[in-house]
Amino acid sequence: MRVVQTIVPFLLPKACVPAELAGALLGEGSPSWTLTWILIGLAALLAAALGVGITLVVKSHRQRRRQASLETEGPAPDPSGEDSAPSAADDSPAAAAKPAKRRASKPAKLPRARRQAQPPKPALKPNTGSPSPLPPPPAETESLAAASLPLVGKLQALGARQSQQDCFSVSPPELYPTHGLLAVVADGMGGLEAGDQVSQAAVGAMMNTYFTLHGDEPPQQRLLFLLQAANGAVNHMLGPERIGQSGSTLAAGLLLDHRFYFVSVGDSRICLYRDGALYQLNREHVYRHELELRAVNGEGSLEAASTHPRASGLTSYLGMGQLRWIDQSEQPVLARPGDRFLLMSDGVYNALSEQELCHALALEAPKAAKALGQMVSAKAWPGQDNYTAVILQC
Repeated sequence: MRVVQTIVPFLLPKACVPAELAGALLGEGSPSWTLTWILIGLAALLAAALGVGITLVVKSHRQRRRQASLETEGPAPDPSGEDSAPSAADDSPAAAAKPAKRRASKPAKLPRARRQAQPPKPALKPNTGSPSPLPPPPAETESLAAASLPLVGKLQALGARQSQQDCFSVSPPELYPTHGLLAVVADGMGGLEAGDQVSQAAVGAMMNTYFTLHGDEPPQQRLLFLLQAANGAVNHMLGPERIGQSGSTLAAGLLLDHRFYFVSVGDSRICLYRDGALYQLNREHVYRHELELRAVNGEGSLEAASTHPRASGLTSYLGMGQLRWIDQSEQPVLARPGDRFLLMSDGVYNALSEQELCHALALEAPKAAKALGQMVSAKAWPGQDNYTAVILQC
């Protein structure tokens, strides 16, 4: 009872309680009222304790939410732009005590939501407009592709003859990447019948066969196929009765993958002009070579071989039936930038000296062909043969 009398004044001050109730609480009333107020006091005490507990729980929940938000958002950026770490000047115990909570806690990794919120790295070339197709290749690529194609020079003239017995052809430039560049020169034998028709048949058959090849054969074997087609076409045109009564020479060169291949029959020449010098690549099939071989074996003299009236007669040519000799490259010539490959009939090299040929070939292929023609024409030989030349410049 004394405990109640001591506690109740603190819980229910007299200023707020009627006199009768205060008297009952202090033992001035009946026992029933005293017990009632004791129960009311205990209830009030429990209510106060419950309120304090609820307040503590709410404060703890708010503190946890605040801590979670700080860990999620990270430290606020420093307006001065400096790092948030304490400087060397803040080594005092008071300064160290301020960020103690942040240093004591283990640095947490940025959550996934934070990493996704970071701005993406700028692309090397940001696309600020609508999507567009890839730009066309620059003009330099086209110029380089065009520069990689060989330059071609062409020359043909009658000379002092009444008809043209020579024939030539060059494959289209657009086939160069897949088939290479083929040049053919044929010189119909003017002293025999239908030399012009024979040379045209040989060149036509060679070119037609060239267009039908798939490019799977080795280049040198491909040239042999073309020669076989040309010889077969000439023999078929002449027939058994006229075999050997007409004919034509043939010189063919194939420039493929920076390599030059050739095949020849007769006395048309294939030459290489490189670094100011002229080199003959093929061997002529003329009677002089056989006379020279006999002279070496003791049958005659070398002087007689060079002055023999039939020294320039052909020993192998298209139209004789089975070919006796052909000349071809065992290994291709590796072409260098600036090389000129010259295919020409005897009307050119019989009219011009080697020095004159080199002087013209120093020019670009089209200009070189024009220069050759001007020099031959300027000679004005009375018996000038037909002259034909094709120049391939790498």
